[in-house]
Amino acid sequence: MKKKNPLRFNKIVLLLPLALGLGFFSYFGAVKILDLFSQKATLSSWQTYKNDLYGFKLNYPLDYFASESTAKAPFRFSVQIVENKYSLKDIHYPACGVLVIETNLKPQDWLAKKATSESILETKQDFTYYGVKGITTLKVAGKIALQFESEAVSNYAKHTLIPKNGFLIDIFKLSTGIGEIPEEIYQKMLDSFKFTSS
Repeated sequence: MKKKNPLRFNKIVLLLPLALGLGFFSYFGAVKILDLFSQKATLSSWQTYKNDLYGFKLNYPLDYFASESTAKAPFRFSVQIVENKYSLKDIHYPACGVLVIETNLKPQDWLAKKATSESILETKQDFTYYGVKGITTLKVAGKIALQFESEAVSNYAKHTLIPKNGFLIDIFKLSTGIGEIPEEIYQKMLDSFKFTSS
C-alpha cells in the first residue's frame, strides 16, 4: 500500500488560500482601479456656474442644470443644482446649491442664532435649521467655514457656511424622500468653489 505524503498535503492546504486570495484581489482590485478611472473621467467633465453679482463660481456635473431664484430677506439669492431627470417635475427633488444670506454675523454666530438641535416637531420657535448636528470647521476658498447637518420632517441637508463681506454663502446638499446627491459630487462642488471678487 502506497503511503500518502504529508508534505504534499500541507503544501496544498497552505497554497490554496494564497491562490484564492490572489485571484480575489486581482479581480476586485482591477474592478476598483477601473472604477477610479471611470469616476475621474466623469468628475473631470463638469461645467462651471458663475455668479458675477455675488462674486463666486463652482463646478457641477454635465448632466445637472442650475436654477436661480431670489429669496426673502435675510436670504438674497439661491441657485439650485439638480439632475436633468428632475427638470420637468414639480416634486421635492434632491439638490445641491448655493444660498446667499445677507448678514454681518460670522458662521458660528449665525448658527447660534438661527439653529437648534431639536427637531422641527419638538420646538415651537422659528429657526432656519432644525436637528443640527456634526458641526465642524474647515477651509473653503481660503476662508474658515462651518459645516453641519440638519434634518426636517422629510429632508436631510448638509451645509457649509462661508463668510464673505456682509454675506454668508451656504453651499448645501439636500436629500429628500426620493433620493440624494452623492457625497462625492457635493465634495467636488465644494472643492471647486472659488470667490471671483472680494
